[in-house]
Amino acid sequence: MKRRIEKRIFSAIDIELTAPLSISDGIQLAETRKRFVADEAGHPYIPGSTIAGALYRSIDGLEDLRKRNALWAYDSRFQDADKVARYVRYDSSIKGEVVPTGARATVFLQLIIRSGCTGAQEKMDRILQAMQDGQVALGAERSRGYGTFCVLNVRSRAFSRENVGEWLSFKRTQLDCYEQVEEPFFTEGARDETKQR
Repeated sequence: MKRRIEKRIFSAIDIELTAPLSISDGIQLAETRKRFVADEAGHPYIPGSTIAGALYRSIDGLEDLRKRNALWAYDSRFQDADKVARYVRYDSSIKGEVVPTGARATVFLQLIIRSGCTGAQEKMDRILQAMQDGQVALGAERSRGYGTFCVLNVRSRAFSRENVGEWLSFKRTQLDCYEQVEEPFFTEGARDETKQR
């Protein structure tokens, strides 16, 4: 029996890189030089698959979200994309291009809660807490300290069956459509649960 969607929670999470970020597009500019992933306009971005992979790899207990396809991560664009594109540089230690420390982006997540599924909100709290505590790193070369970031701001917007019309007109990347989330961005229960691990 298919469980119907009861709620959708969208989160817009502003991050700032605290170390260079390396995400290769799989194309090498020279024999040993990897290119940073970029869109058709040449702007670097963070693929949604990279974000989802980082969350699943870094945070225990999200397997059911993956199995139910309940957590969606979208491609994230850097703020001041033209400026970031100009500052992408070659890093000889990893033989590839990186986005430098200090670049900012907004990470967009969607959590889908279906009937009969419990604990989804607590898992979203755990995701936000892990991101804020520096437990999640993005991209390649994480063992060398690349891909770390800090959370600057979190916005959220929830839709249920009662306000589905609002969801249909919702623009995910339009930040003024969200409500500000006050710090801490998670419940204290999420922090306590992670500390016990």
